[in-house]
Amino acid sequence: MYRRQYKTVIEVRQKKVQPDLKAKVTDEQPTDSDVQKQVAQIWETIKQICQKGPAEFIKKRAQEQKNKSVATSEWKTVRIFVSSTFNDFFSEREVLVKKVFPELREWCHDMKLKLIECDLRWGVPKDATSTQALLTCLEEIDRCYESNGQPFFLNLMGTRYGWIPTVNDIPKEVHEKYDWVDGISITSMEILHGALRISNPNAAFFLRDPSFLKDLPPDYLKIFDETSMLAREHLQHFPNQTFHYKASYGGTQLATGRAMVQLTDLDEFASQVTEFFKKAIATAYPQEERSNQLTPEEKETELQWLYIEDKAETLIGRDRELRMLLDYAQQTPELNLEQIDGSDNPSIRETSQWDLEENDNQLCFVVAEGGWGKTALLARLVHQACEDGHNVFYHFVGSTASSRSHDNLLQRLIMALAEDPADRRLSDPEATTDTLKGHLRTVLSSCRHKGKKMLLVFDGLNELDNNETVQHLSWLPPALPPNLRCVVSANMAHSPTIARLHEHPAVQVTLGALDRGALMELASNYLERFGKKLDLTQLQTLVDISKVNNPQWMMWMCEELRIFGDFRMMDKKLSEMPDTMEDFLQLLLKRLLYEDDTGCIKKTLCLTACSQRGLPSDHILQILGEINDKRECPQLHWAQARRILKPYIRTIQDSTHAEEFITFNHETMWKAVRRSFLEQEETTQWHKQLADFYEFWCKKEELRTNDLPFHLLKAGLRKRKYAALAFPTLTWLAQKKFDFATSVRSKVGLFTQA
Repeated sequence: MYRRQYKTVIEVRQKKVQPDLKAKVTDEQPTDSDVQKQVAQIWETIKQICQKGPAEFIKKRAQEQKNKSVATSEWKTVRIFVSSTFNDFFSEREVLVKKVFPELREWCHDMKLKLIECDLRWGVPKDATSTQALLTCLEEIDRCYESNGQPFFLNLMGTRYGWIPTVNDIPKEVHEKYDWVDGISITSMEILHGALRISNPNAAFFLRDPSFLKDLPPDYLKIFDETSMLAREHLQHFPNQTFHYKASYGGTQLATGRAMVQLTDLDEFASQVTEFFKKAIATAYPQEERSNQLTPEEKETELQWLYIEDKAETLIGRDRELRMLLDYAQQTPELNLEQIDGSDNPSIRETSQWDLEENDNQLCFVVAEGGWGKTALLARLVHQACEDGHNVFYHFVGSTASSRSHDNLLQRLIMALAEDPADRRLSDPEATTDTLKGHLRTVLSSCRHKGKKMLLVFDGLNELDNNETVQHLSWLPPALPPNLRCVVSANMAHSPTIARLHEHPAVQVTLGALDRGALMELASNYLERFGKKLDLTQLQTLVDISKVNNPQWMMWMCEELRIFGDFRMMDKKLSEMPDTMEDFLQLLLKRLLYEDDTGCIKKTLCLTACSQRGLPSDHILQILGEINDKRECPQLHWAQARRILKPYIRTIQDSTHAEEFITFNHETMWKAVRRSFLEQEETTQWHKQLADFYEFWCKKEELRTNDLPFHLLKAGLRKRKYAALAFPTLTWLAQKKFDFATSVRSKVGLFTQA
């Protein structure tokens, strides 16, 4: 019964039936009877294959995946394979890539699952043979078997059947491995391989109502409607249990560089796909009670480890630097590292505050410009050191909402260094920074005498929440006991951090630009994770035209290419790449706004760019809403905007104010937003909107005190600024014993660029 329900067929670009099918049709125009017999023979073959059950290699991979799932509680990968004809489902695939899959990816993350969609709109190189094309499709389904046992499989069906390979297109080994059925399309074979032959409960079939065809211009009708009699007969074998949806003709658009039919009213389709796969994934990977039993400290460590695993995968072209850091961690006697002499008069990391000895270890610093791969390098260092059996403590600033808190860092570090339960109590969450620094000295002294070996790795210390204060990095020892080693990274553009690090003798690794080959390899690896591939000429064009020189820029470009839906126009897309990161981001921002039908994305970007330290996340719906009417932004609009902007924004925690803020994850994006949208007059209006929120809607006095005067000043509302310094705020300040004038001066002076 189940297999009868999954008798389906589809796929691309055939205008007539191939002449040399196994059940051969004569060169004359075939009759309805001929075609019906041919289809019947094909489905008899499919029935026999299904009765045999899964191929042996499928059974083996499914069992391996099942055993792996039982044996480990680590993060798992979920792959969703998308199967359809291409040009006639351009709009649906755009909705999937830009709306459905981002939502599913976010939902999966909360379940300790990493979602990867396999959307092969341009996963096949342009010079690939027919054999290579079909192998790419089937082998991508094999990867889904390897990851999930029973593939998560999405099939989209319209009124086209698609390209039917000839017998000569199918090599003997492919024929035998996959039990290839002559006379069916590639998409039909995908369905047989990924769903039908294993009675796959994770397969979904979506049938599009053809009523919109009547509105299509004649020139575009052939893209959507099938003209082959054989194909029409095949399309009678639809599943009995499927999802039906409607679409409307919305004209044509040139987003990819050539005219493409735009289908609209696809919200129901998006909702149905999302709900089906949430249920299927939840059934395949039920939530474990363990996640609810973790302490906050364990959850923080686990989230940081996931971040490290993700970043470690992106490291390319830093073999020499990685070897140097591993040698440092292993205490190799001769190290070819740059020597930092230190300052004659250290003022913050004072030697007198620490119990130091002559043979103590120097710290190792990794410095570079933003986006040049410091985080990926340190992530790979941590990963490799753990695999080599080292005891490693890691803290990656920016990896979680609370990771920017210097107090959070100190508490985690004390817990990691403390062996005695009495020492572990020193990481009191209520302790002040000065108290925690004293506790750190205590546990370091204990480590010196007990000989506990450990590698300490701190990434992005320039991003700690107190990075503009006098006490920034005052907790970092000038040197460490012989059994401890410490690697620290920082952005060389943040002079306060670099000055603190260079107060004492140390060794240093400075990262330069990646070479051309490494950048091309980085692009290939990134795209390969999503089943996509550029040929050598295209990779060379990407590097040469863009003049890219750092990993962050390359990955942003690859993400933009990944969601580009028209491979025919890929060469044109590559040739038009801007030659600076700032110009590329402006192009990216233009696309984001073009695709945003709520206005929420521009509002988020502009308000974030005008804010002091970000937008308070607890109040984001109010800030993005209609402030004069006190009407919040719809939750759905913000959820969609947040998912689209996820590669470019992050949430940080300000421990001083016990508040989380949404901000940019890279200074370059902040600059691009200001260049693209924030002319003086418009900037004034955004500051006024924030001032209105803090004065008339925000109930949190601490936020009002810190942010309202700044935005009133920037909006040119001086009279309102003086009125804002009235009784309620001053009362709160008096209760907190807070120097208001000093606060305002420091805030305004610090953010004059806004």
